[in-house]
Amino acid sequence: MSAQSKSPKLIGTVTLALMVLAMAAPVGVVVGIVPLVIGYGNGIGAPGMFILVAVILATFSVGFAAMSRSVRTRGAFFAYIGAGLGERAGMAAGGVALGAYAILTIYVVAQFGYYLHNTLLELGIDVHWLALSLLCLLLVWLLSRRGTRESAVVTASILLSELFILLVLNIGVLIVRGPASYPLESFSPAEVFSGAPGFALALVFLSFIGFEVTAVFRDHVKNPDRTIGRATLLAVTLIGLVYALSAWSGIAGVGAEAVVAMTQGPNAGLLMFDVANDNVGAWAGVTLRVIMLVSVFATIIAVFNTSSQYVFNVASTFGTNPLGRVHAKYRSPANAGAALMIFSALVLGACALFGLDPYADVAALLGVLGAVGVIVVQVACVVAIFVHFRRRRDRRVWTTVLSPMVAGVAMLASLVIILSYYADLSGATSLIATWSPMLFVVIAGVGWILGKGRTLTPADDEKVVVEKI
Repeated sequence: MSAQSKSPKLIGTVTLALMVLAMAAPVGVVVGIVPLVIGYGNGIGAPGMFILVAVILATFSVGFAAMSRSVRTRGAFFAYIGAGLGERAGMAAGGVALGAYAILTIYVVAQFGYYLHNTLLELGIDVHWLALSLLCLLLVWLLSRRGTRESAVVTASILLSELFILLVLNIGVLIVRGPASYPLESFSPAEVFSGAPGFALALVFLSFIGFEVTAVFRDHVKNPDRTIGRATLLAVTLIGLVYALSAWSGIAGVGAEAVVAMTQGPNAGLLMFDVANDNVGAWAGVTLRVIMLVSVFATIIAVFNTSSQYVFNVASTFGTNPLGRVHAKYRSPANAGAALMIFSALVLGACALFGLDPYADVAALLGVLGAVGVIVVQVACVVAIFVHFRRRRDRRVWTTVLSPMVAGVAMLASLVIILSYYADLSGATSLIATWSPMLFVVIAGVGWILGKGRTLTPADDEKVVVEKI
């Protein structure tokens, strides 16, 4: 057992799954992405698309869980890829994952600063979004420094408020509008693949980003051989159900015939607020706005923890160094978190210096860019799972052959679709922004070079160096 795993404060299946669900920011997705899927994607087939993607990712989680039992390391994706495709490929993937989650950290922090700035403006208080973002970064690092479980408890507590308001919203629409207002056609193939299904598929896949991070916290969970697989499947199932039911309620709350036109108009982003106001009451609309802020903060906690763990995992492959050490008391990757905080603050500062808008420029562009990096790693991981178990002559057809093959084809197709729609998704207009995904090619190349001779699959009893800070 590692020094981290000896800590009595370990995460169970439900808590780990709730961390992933919080990272997905259910209220943020329901309010911000669902209207786009309906208006510019596949219309009333949006709920069915969420279910479809959930099934694809649940299929992936079967092979992912088998890999977590076979390759027992805190390295997660990059260690799995190293085990299947070679250590250099693993290091390349680790670099891409690290870069992607660091970018996503900046994205969600900028988003929080933007939303909080506008909320305070309505109260007559004008505080620059950068100051709010930096304060948020510091608070999240201090929370992360005290340990993953403490962060998980706070995150899970915040998540409960999200699930509560969405439950109230869904029940309110059902009572006011009645069961007949929910179109069963939302789950028919004809509607799911209607309109612009490629755009809808891209957005829905982006909504699930982060479900795979369960394996990153191997050192922090009880019985990781069982917990990681169960938590991954539970998280994907919960995320899919929450998104699909909320999207279905959004359609029912406005009406199947009117909702597409509304979500193609200038007030598309107000869909769920209007549904809450009309079917539950004004208090629900206000509450939804407040909880959206809380939702983004919960996402920051989860993304920051994941990013810090990736920094720690990659740094650990280079032997003893400050970033590969854990806190003496809390056993958290505090140094890695501090480095991530400083890097994020510098990038956010540069964005503010150049006058970039924290939502239209920073959040939209970096959010999609980070998602591209994560999906690239997911595709590589699926290939690695298949190769790894073929070398071991594993005879489990569904677990180690069919599930990675089916999931791999679906994820690769999703990546192609996202890159095809990249300019529209990110709002990119310049050549630099349009070609920004090439950044991951450079990172992967550097990782490939540095990966020579590295060991990415340490045993569970590998010594974890403790930093006395």
